[in-house]
Amino acid sequence: MRNLAPPAPKKKNLVAQIATTAAVLVVLGAGGYFGYVWYIGRQATEGAADQDAAKKTDALEPGARPQRVVKRAGAQAPAAADSANGATDAAAPAAAPPATPPATPPVWTLEVAKAVIPEARAAGTISGTNFSAETARIDPVGTAQALRLLQGQAASPDREILIYLHLKPGEKLGGQTLTIAQDLKGSTVPQVAKRWKTDPKFAPKEQRYFSGYAMKLELGPLTNGTVAGKIFLALPDNEHSLVAGTFNAATPQTDPSLLVAPGTTPIAAPANDPTRAAYEKRYGVRR
Repeated sequence: MRNLAPPAPKKKNLVAQIATTAAVLVVLGAGGYFGYVWYIGRQATEGAADQDAAKKTDALEPGARPQRVVKRAGAQAPAAADSANGATDAAAPAAAPPATPPATPPVWTLEVAKAVIPEARAAGTISGTNFSAETARIDPVGTAQALRLLQGQAASPDREILIYLHLKPGEKLGGQTLTIAQDLKGSTVPQVAKRWKTDPKFAPKEQRYFSGYAMKLELGPLTNGTVAGKIFLALPDNEHSLVAGTFNAATPQTDPSLLVAPGTTPIAAPANDPTRAAYEKRYGVRR
């Protein structure tokens, strides 16, 4: 007869079970340790490679940024990097503004249409000697207003240009504009003069002109006793005397102690000058 009863269960060995469990734990621990070491080594290798690539990029294109950003432990965030770069750019010195070119010196010409007034203090030459208008003033001389551009002392200047302006009845000083061509003659042509010293021990010489010169003269309004103006004056002498530029002329309203320098009174046109009649008619010079 068959025995249908199940076989008796075998007794488990407790020591073997503990040994098996311990062996499994040791294998898992060793695998985790070596896996972690491998992962750290790989991250270090990738970081070194990224640094080498960045150095090569900077060497080829200074200031260029790599397009590919690899995130890794301890890497700087892109926003922080941009902030650092922005700080560096802000600290860089600004480019210096372009230098202002020097003023172009005036050119002597008797063609008033070609006359150019530079935006600089009135200067030029008088009788072959350099001239700079250190002082500008307008003094009343008889019925005229004498515009004086002088270098040196007012009583005895080293060099000087004088322009005698005759205002119309009721006309006030300031705001006048004159354009005198070389061939212009008559009562509308102001008398001008140049004065210069050939020896500092002696009084200056003087030469007057009633026509033949070229001049542009612009006077601004009288403001606080001062008249700002621009001038271009070319004289028909052998030395090509010339003065051109800007000035600020003081008037007796600014300084009541202004005195007229000796020898600056306007004179009548010479007898052989064809404009004598018109000159005397306008200014009342007796024969």
